[in-house]
Amino acid sequence: MARFARWLLLGGIAASVVVLGFSDTVPDLILAGARPLVDVAGSAAGSLGVDAPGWFDQLRAAPDVVFHVLQWGAIAAVLVVVAAGRVGPVDVATGLVVLSTLVEVLQRELSTTRRFELGDVAGNVAGITIGAGCAAVALAAVDAWRMRRSAA
Repeated sequence: MARFARWLLLGGIAASVVVLGFSDTVPDLILAGARPLVDVAGSAAGSLGVDAPGWFDQLRAAPDVVFHVLQWGAIAAVLVVVAAGRVGPVDVATGLVVLSTLVEVLQRELSTTRRFELGDVAGNVAGITIGAGCAAVALAAVDAWRMRRSAA
């Protein structure tokens, strides 16, 4: 178990380095890829008589914290699923909170364009909590479904 926890920690560090490395470009890439979907959704809403102008502009104007929530939520969800049965979701989430906070504090040394912001730490913690919680609920639902299926 300790060996697996070390590999999990290494995976978390690698993920956080990737997040930090791409943190300046990922929001623009996500938005560029999402623009056609947002435009289609806006057109569909318009055809239904729903006035929804400027969806993409509102999405683009979203604060940086939204992307912290999404990035760290995804990392937490993946690591909780990978660690299932070996390390509990609370342990994974706790480790990621410490790791993400450390990344935020050290980013002044690791990046020339980023700086420490308490709002980013709050976004990281929110994302980790949501991601780990959703993954834990999904795993519990799958386990319950398997138990019910095997009992039948």
